[in-house]
Order: sequence, then C-alpha cells, then structure tokens
Amino acid sequence: MRETWELFGLKGEAQKKRVNFVMIKLIGRIGFHMTWCLGWTVAFAMIFGTPAWAAGTPQRVLILFSNDRLLPANQRLEEGIRQTLDPAGDEKSVIFFAEFLDVVRFNGQEVEEVMAEYLTKRYGSVPPDIVVALGQQALNFIAERRDAMFPAAPLVFGGVTTDKLEAIEGMTEVVGLPMLQSAALLVEAALQMRPETREIFFVSGVSPFDQTLRKSTLAQCASFSDRVKITAFPTLPLRETKARLSGLDEDSLIVYLSYFESPTGETYIPARVAKEISGAANVPVFGSFDTYIGTGVLGVSVSPFKEEGIILGKLIRRLLDGTKPEEIGILPPTSPRLILDANAMDRWGITEHPPSAEVRFRTPSLWKEHRTEMLVGLSVVVLQGMLIAGLILSKARRRRIESELLTSEARFSDVFTGSPVAMCIVRQSDGRIIDVNPEWVSIIGLPRAEVLGKTPLETGFKMEGDADQRYRLFLDSGKPLTDFEQKLVTPDGTARILSISSQLTSLHGESCLIMAAKDTTDLHEEQSSRHDLARTMRMAILGEMTALIAHEINQPLGAIQSNTDAAEMLLKKQDPALGEVKLILSDIRKDNRRASIVIQKVRAFVASKEVNKVPTDLNLLLTGSIARISPEARRRGVTIERELAQNLPFVEVDPVQVEQVMDNLFSNAIEAMHGVSVASRTMVIRSAVRSDGNTVEACVEDCGHGIPADQLPKIFESFHTSKNGGMGLGLALSRSIAEAHGGSLHARNLETGGSIFCLFLPIHKIQPAH
Repeated sequence: MRETWELFGLKGEAQKKRVNFVMIKLIGRIGFHMTWCLGWTVAFAMIFGTPAWAAGTPQRVLILFSNDRLLPANQRLEEGIRQTLDPAGDEKSVIFFAEFLDVVRFNGQEVEEVMAEYLTKRYGSVPPDIVVALGQQALNFIAERRDAMFPAAPLVFGGVTTDKLEAIEGMTEVVGLPMLQSAALLVEAALQMRPETREIFFVSGVSPFDQTLRKSTLAQCASFSDRVKITAFPTLPLRETKARLSGLDEDSLIVYLSYFESPTGETYIPARVAKEISGAANVPVFGSFDTYIGTGVLGVSVSPFKEEGIILGKLIRRLLDGTKPEEIGILPPTSPRLILDANAMDRWGITEHPPSAEVRFRTPSLWKEHRTEMLVGLSVVVLQGMLIAGLILSKARRRRIESELLTSEARFSDVFTGSPVAMCIVRQSDGRIIDVNPEWVSIIGLPRAEVLGKTPLETGFKMEGDADQRYRLFLDSGKPLTDFEQKLVTPDGTARILSISSQLTSLHGESCLIMAAKDTTDLHEEQSSRHDLARTMRMAILGEMTALIAHEINQPLGAIQSNTDAAEMLLKKQDPALGEVKLILSDIRKDNRRASIVIQKVRAFVASKEVNKVPTDLNLLLTGSIARISPEARRRGVTIERELAQNLPFVEVDPVQVEQVMDNLFSNAIEAMHGVSVASRTMVIRSAVRSDGNTVEACVEDCGHGIPADQLPKIFESFHTSKNGGMGLGLALSRSIAEAHGGSLHARNLETGGSIFCLFLPIHKIQPAH
C-alpha cells in the first residue's frame, strides 16, 4: 500500500493524512447508501404495515465516543449506561447506537467534516432522541454541529473534566456529569504509604490527550515540590521508557498518566501500557484511571468509569421520561476515591494505607475464606462429644419427664374436676370444647355430653356483630383474658353475665385455652341499681339548680323587659322625655348587674372546691388512674400498654382534678372500643415532653371506631354526648380543668382507626429534686 501511494508522490505525513481522508470518505459513502436503503424500507413499512422493530416505538440513544469504543474506559462507561437504561439487554424500550471519532488516529477539521456528513446522512431518517457525548473531543464535535445534525435532541455529556466545558457555554438543553481529577489526593496517599519517597516521575505519551493530562496533573501537584521532587518523565518510545523506568532510584515513585501515542507514531491502549510499565518498573507505579487497577498499578484516585456511566444512565432515563433538561442541568462532579490493588501492595511490601481507601483483590486468610467449613467441622466434633454424653443421660431424663408429666396431669385433673370455679378447655385450632368441669355444667345448664365438641357460641354465649369471625380472631390471637364479661343465654332462656378469664397453654402437644368463669349477674344488677339511683339524684340536683337559676334570674330579666318597653314608648313620642329614658337605662344596667351576680353565685356554688396546686409527677397520677381503671379494662377485654417517659418534669396541678380528667379519658377510651374484636382491644397511654420544651403531655389512644367528623368540633361542648344516657358534661369539665391549670385538652382521629386525646400541662418552673 505504501508503494502504491508513493507512485503518486505522496510520502510521510502527507501520505498518512490522504489515506485517512480517503478511508473516511469511503465510510461516508457507505453510510449514505445505507441511509438511502433505510429510508426506502421505512417508506415501504408506512405503506404496507409497521415493521416489528417500530411496533413498540422504542426510544433511540446515540452515544458518540472521542476515541475507540473498545477502549476499557469507554466499555465501562457504556456498560454503566446500558445497565441502567436496559438491564434486560433486549432493547425493547431503548435502542442504542454507538459511534466513535477515534481522534488519536484520525484528527483534523477535514476529518471531522466528513464524520459530520456521515452521521447526518446515517441518522437523518431515524434521528436519536438523546445524543450522548463521551470525552472532550466528542463534546466539542457535537456542541459545534448539534443545531445542524440533531437539532431536536438534548445533549448529555460525560468523561469531560470540569475545566474543559467552554464548548457548551450558552447552549440550551444540555445535561452532564463532569469528571474531577484529583492527582493531589493520589500523591498524598502515595507519600503516606511510601514516606521515604524523594522523587516522583510522571509518565505519559505525546498525543494531545496525553499532553493535556500531563500538563494539568503537573499543575495540581506543584504544591508538593517542597516535599518531593516533581519530574516530568521524558516522552520516549515505549521500549526506551520501560528500560529507563527499570533503573530508577529506590526512593522514587512513578505516576503513569496515559500513553495513547509514542513519539515515533505508534498508537496504544493506555491500560495495556500500564501493565507493561508496571511490570518493567523497579519502584511502585500509581495511575490515573480505574481501568489500570489489576494491571500491576498500585493505586488510583478516581470516580470509576462504570459508576459514572450509571449516573449518566439515570440522567438519560429522566430525559426519556419527560423531564426537561433545564430541570436537571449540569451536575457537580462525583468526588474521587482512592482505590488500591492488594496484589501490588504485597509486591512492594506495603501494609499500611489510608483508612478511606478501597482495597481490591485482597486474598482472604484461611479462616476468612473457609470459615464456614472450619466452623462446621469444629461443630461436628463438638456435637459428637455432646451427643455421646446426651445419649447417656437421655433415657433417664425421658423417664423422669414422663413420670413428672403423669403426676402433673393427674394433679391438674383433680384440680380441674374439683374446682369450685367453672372451667372448660377449648382447642385453639377449631375453638371446640374438649372438656368441662361440673361447675361449668351447672352454669351452662347443659349435660357434659352435649357440651363436648361444641364451641362456646353453640352452648349459649352471645357476641355482638359477626360472632363467628370475632371468636376466630380471638382464638388466632391467643390473647389471654382477665375478668372479661360475656353474656350467656341458658337453655331455659335466662340471660346471665359471666366474668371470663383465659390462658393459652399446651395439653398433650396441642394448643388449648383454659377458660374460667364467674357468675356476676347479681353484681351487675346491684351496680345497675346504684347507677339508676345516682342518675336520679343527679337529675334531681340538676332540677333544683335549674329552678334556682330560673327563680333568681327571672326577676331582673322581667324588670329589664319592662324598662325596655317603657323606653320604647317614651321614644315614640314627638318630644321624648330623655331624662326619664336615662333613668330607665340606669335601671336596666342595675338589673343586668343583678342577673350577672346571680350567675356568678351559682357558678361559685357549683365549683366551690378550691384548686390546690402543688408540684406533681404526672406519671404518678397516670399510674394511679391506670390502677383504678384496670379492673374495668380487664372486664371489657382491653389490654393497657404504657409508654411513660423517664424523668418527666414536674407540673404544678391539683392532683385530684387532673386524676378526674385522666379517669374520664380512660373510661371514654374503653367505651369507644365497644364492638371491636376482643383480640384488637388495646389502649395506649403515653407521657412525654413536647417539642416546645415548656409543656408535658399525657395522651390516651384507643383502637375504636373514631369520632364522627361532624361531631369532632362539638365534643367538648356542654351537654353534647354520643353515649346512650350520657349527660355530656365529662369532656366539657375536663377541658375546663385543663384550662384552669394553664393547659389544654385536644382530640383527633388516627389514620389507623380509633382516636387520641391529649392533655397538655405547663412544666413547673422550679423542679423539685428527684
């Protein structure tokens, strides 16, 4: 080939450029014809049907590399992009196109114009949705020609250092991730691992990329010149470079940058050169890209190319999903990190490294590599010894357990049969009764033979709502009951109220519930009578108070009405007697004052108790209220959970009045869970210091049905109630007590169901010593 071109008088550099130009021109012609054929194919598909590749209308991404696409760095960048955009690798949603300029071997304005013509014709009928430029030359190439080549496609760039972005100044629809090279971090780490270093050699080739990287790296490392000698290694052919690097002083280090081209014109892949230089050098070699790790280079300070590609893939995905480029913009560069090769560290006897470094290829110790196997072997030996000892004791132990089990079962049978408390045993799996004692038979009113094999519901127990579902939930929860009241209808139609307690246990290898029952019907009737009497007394007192208020206030109100009528008559006259009107107004004022005094006296009579505020531990008040309400909670099947803050600051309150508030809130919470499954009835009581630092709170949370939205604003109003037979004064009085102490009382519904009431009280300024 060389001889052929020499016949035309083309030699040396002129021959090389001419060959390059002809080759690129030929590629452009081929691309033109391919584009022409593709255009006819698309036209044919539009007439006769949509081709399979267009059916799903996948989006197109064109990636343009500055150098050979097969360079390790470019492969990792593309791998990160593809892994993010198309993890399945089927290109169903995204189609990738890849081109490269190969600027190391082909450069110059004439070559770029031919490449631009080729890309324009090739992608004219199938324009990309996104154009990705990887590398400085690719970014400059696209930035200069985007409006002519791909005017509708946003530009995404990567693999460009932060100081080389002048090509995109003023451009719109540009998204990118600049790279940050930190040679200073690498040199600092190298000096820590080799403190005896006196000189650092920086090695690179002669291509424009090599020289640009060499210049910027030397500038970054100028600050180390007072600690070590910074030397730019001569740009020599690779063979001479390796020979020179094999004879350096032992107190030296090498930083290999890149070597795309030698002074004699040969081109190389920098990662392969890294392997040759590392193998030839007699001192440690550090590098500038993560593709050098594994070639013998000791360490690099970078953001790995694949990770950069993944970030670029996420940016491209956002654009394809409809995010506008200006909403993304140019991201700040990823911080580089130190990556070391454990094999190279072993070669040079380096054991210490910066704690933040990532060490690759470290061979685990025998224990780390085979820890599982060693543990298994050791365990087998230990287990064998234990098995031998266990077998010796097993038979005697089994006999002892069997004897104790028989004795225990006999004792349980005696207690179960002779107990004066009604008891039955229910199988948890299906809820059926497997045994009852005589007292249970007496209460139920059915013979034992008729009870066995039935559920308690089938023997007369009544539950509100979907009884079967609630009973099943109770069984599945395994929740123990204590004094839970349940209604029973005996065969003769008599309604009885039983206090049920239960405990989950295992009998003969089967999960069972042992249930005990006490007849509390008479007690309830007595409590109901007391309740009716108390209500009658309250109504009587309320009637007396109403009569008192009406009697005392009726006279001044009547006087006010009479004076008002007289004043209206005087004012209707043609010449009203204003003096008399003034006297009437004075009388109205006096009667109004009389009515106000009456109201104040009645209020003082109702609230005659004097508030006695003292520093008080709110947790103690809550604990006391919990103790008082616990029997009722057990009777209703409600579980109480406490979440009381430790070292809660004291509050200055009247303990009796605050306990009245908490008792009322606890009682309301239990009442609110009426109709909820027994397995779900839980009341949570909390105390804490609020975020303002000046208030403590006591909250009561239930899992009931919540407060109807239309009633929530009214629940603290007097005489407003949702209870059957309620007077509507409890919450109103509770809020009045809270406000009298400088606090407040609030309520809201929970998103998970139920409601929560919180009492807020100010912290006492002077805290007593605990």
